[in-house]
Amino acid sequence: EVKIGTQVYLASYSSDNWWGSMISAPLVTTGGVLSVSSVANWDAKCVLTGGPCAAMGTNASGNPTTSVPVQGPASRALLTSGEGAGLGTPFEWSSISSTQKAALNSTDNLGQQRLNWLRGDRSNEQLINASGKLRNRVAVLGDIIDSSPTWVGAPFANVYPDAFTDKYVGNSASIPENATGAEAYSTFVANNTGRENVVYVGSNDGFMHGFEAGSYNADGSYNSTTNDGKELLGFMPTGVLSSSIDQLTDPNYGHHYYVDATPASADLFYAKKWHTWLVGGVGTDGSEIYALDITDPSQFSESNASSLVIGDWTNANSGLSHLADTVGTPVIARLHNGQWAIIFGNGLNGTKSAGVYIGLVDPNSGAVSFMFLDTGVGSASNPDGIAYVSTADVDGDHIADYLYAGDTQGNVWRFDLTSKNSSQWSVSTFGNSQPTPLYVARDAMGTRQPITTAVTVAGVTTDNVNRVMVMFGTGQKTPLTSTSGDVYASGTQTFYGVWDWDMGTWNSKSGPNAQYAALTGKQSLDRSRLLQQSVVSTSTGTGNSQVVGYRTLSTTSKVCWQGTSTCSTGNNQFGWYFDLPAPMEQIIYNPTLIGGAVVVNSAIPPEISALQCNPGLQSGWTMSFDPATGGAVQRGFFPGLDGSFSNGSDGSAVSGVRLDAVGTPTTVKYNGQTYLVTQTVQGNAALSKVNPPNSVDATRVSWRELRN
Repeated sequence: EVKIGTQVYLASYSSDNWWGSMISAPLVTTGGVLSVSSVANWDAKCVLTGGPCAAMGTNASGNPTTSVPVQGPASRALLTSGEGAGLGTPFEWSSISSTQKAALNSTDNLGQQRLNWLRGDRSNEQLINASGKLRNRVAVLGDIIDSSPTWVGAPFANVYPDAFTDKYVGNSASIPENATGAEAYSTFVANNTGRENVVYVGSNDGFMHGFEAGSYNADGSYNSTTNDGKELLGFMPTGVLSSSIDQLTDPNYGHHYYVDATPASADLFYAKKWHTWLVGGVGTDGSEIYALDITDPSQFSESNASSLVIGDWTNANSGLSHLADTVGTPVIARLHNGQWAIIFGNGLNGTKSAGVYIGLVDPNSGAVSFMFLDTGVGSASNPDGIAYVSTADVDGDHIADYLYAGDTQGNVWRFDLTSKNSSQWSVSTFGNSQPTPLYVARDAMGTRQPITTAVTVAGVTTDNVNRVMVMFGTGQKTPLTSTSGDVYASGTQTFYGVWDWDMGTWNSKSGPNAQYAALTGKQSLDRSRLLQQSVVSTSTGTGNSQVVGYRTLSTTSKVCWQGTSTCSTGNNQFGWYFDLPAPMEQIIYNPTLIGGAVVVNSAIPPEISALQCNPGLQSGWTMSFDPATGGAVQRGFFPGLDGSFSNGSDGSAVSGVRLDAVGTPTTVKYNGQTYLVTQTVQGNAALSKVNPPNSVDATRVSWRELRN
């Protein structure tokens, strides 16, 4: 719900000298109309650089009206680590290892100057110091390209119960959360009321940054005293520090990706207490995962580095031999063996088979140990990889039962974690003797379609039958380099909704309130066994709003489910698919479930023409689908050109709007109305009224802790 202190966080970059911006834009209401202010509360670029700040307002001549004092290097808590666990250290010349010093010294022995430059010192930049040898910067904050801001505030009540119950394997084993002397989650919430809000984001200056953004008092009122964007914590992963970070200071610098992935945050339990962790990868150019304890921002200091850095693992020395480029966002989940875990795919651009890493958190010490569930698909000659993993808690006990993930060869895998014995966790076989995908995404010509985003799993009720539906899109974008632009997957790409029909074993062991439609034996799934949905009509916007175009989908086309009498004939379908209609339109952002509809931003590569005035910007549609049919939700998710939500005479409703949006949408509510919030490719915030069905017929079972 929109209230005082509600802000939208927007990250962007400039390729002119490669600097970044991270702004906090307040939501404002004028005459009952909700909008995003064009005047930012703060811009972290200005905070770390100092001086006039255009994002915070300009006068009639376009000159900034606010000047921001610089947050100097000495007031920033910057950390790094050695590889492994428990090796957090201040990012100071006197604290880093000899190996790290050698990497910073490069070939010119300017290591200490280079470290100071990375900390924000500008005295050795060439245009500031005549004898300076390091690259001159427009701004200290580096470019933020593929990392999205992650907001973490105080923990919410009722996210987890005080007493845990494992509904599937029972309570025969002791449950750590229920042990004598264990901190109750409600106590954790109470003890952390008023915790500082921090916005975390990765940047290609080599750091994961955490910027302060105010806090909420015990009565729910907003405390804006610290809503200033100052950096509370910065962390440079050791693999980043020990590889090519020296090139960042080169006056002839092109571009590298250093910390370019979105971090995730969640609460977890060990050592009889609740904690909050931040876990993340580093993106396109690194094979590394880190975990930080961010429970108490008041403890963020360089002197506490050893307790703040939980672990920092690379594929070189941490036993993670399958780990490739960590472009995805890890998840944190409670598992049936009584332990919490950090979970992530093996990444992209590797040379070994694809699979999922599960980092089990020791219930006493919090130490992390890894296991790998191997699909067996992929090699140096046949590359494969998993970017994102989704958890599925199908009986609502806050314990993950299955993992789902798509790979770059179009396979959708399920990983069975239902046993209380981790040695029995495995890749599902779907009636076969070997690991077998639930579905293989292929276009109409039989060409495999890459999956590089997360799948969304929902429990969907159709004709009083519950089904586990797995929804995902295909597409792939390889980010720009200093020598080439963005590269997108070719061919037709698709958004799918596929029924996980193999729930028989689950049903035999679970309670009566967690039963799902199931089939036995082996089933053959391809697109011929799915309902095809397509655009009914397309129209253009008026030009006086952010909506450039509208798409409608059918509300009447229904899936004829295999093994039922749903339809009078041809009951042989396992879900639906929607071929994205624009040339090379594809899914490179994660879908999400909003009020019973699955929503996703698509991307259309720019058409660059010397004959037209074309800025070469990516475009795209924000699409919504009914999880049960792949068509429009009743009365439409988006308003039409006239501003109303309704079905057309042909039974279609508005299910897509062209906003040229990026990332994963979220929502806010104001005055009883739900608004979709997303960022456009131009870096602006887009705010759109929507009409979620809020249906009990589609319930999220792939979940992450939402902090808003």
